[in-house]
Amino acid sequence: MRPRPTWIALTVIDEDGRGFPRLAFTLTTPGGEDRSIRLDDASRWRADDVRERGTCFLRVGAAIPEPAPDAPVLATAGDDDPWLEAESGGNVALVTERAHTVVVVRARTEIVILDEDGRADIDEWCEVMCGQRRHVRRTDAHGMVTIGHPRAVRTIDVRFPLLSADAVALERSGPLATEGAHS
Repeated sequence: MRPRPTWIALTVIDEDGRGFPRLAFTLTTPGGEDRSIRLDDASRWRADDVRERGTCFLRVGAAIPEPAPDAPVLATAGDDDPWLEAESGGNVALVTERAHTVVVVRARTEIVILDEDGRADIDEWCEVMCGQRRHVRRTDAHGMVTIGHPRAVRTIDVRFPLLSADAVALERSGPLATEGAHS
């Protein structure tokens, strides 16, 4: 007996909520089939005929165009909205029987945590507020946390819940990713 087909849906926006109408992508289904998909005018796509349940992979091209400056905001990614960050040239894992919001991230901030001797502080908890969105991450093998966020964010608040406040010295080594992005 053959399993019943399943579905998957997605919306693709940039970090400011602007869509990519009519943009084409490649989706690999759980069964390994590559599908060429094209977003509609609202930057959405849906399939109701995926043969197998499981994980699909959306290939994000290396040259995704910038949405037009006057493009309407189609969606926003608030604090309670789960969204998947997609980098140019990468793959995003999507699960069947769900509607996904994929955010093509171009604005990001990197935070590096070093100990008192200047060595990377590995596996340290870091809470970052970018506008209204809260990110909780652990530092990687280089003591780094990378946060994708809307370009319109003007302030980024960082907290280290497991470190005492007097042990933390924040130094800014460069401008925020958003500085200079909008006039």
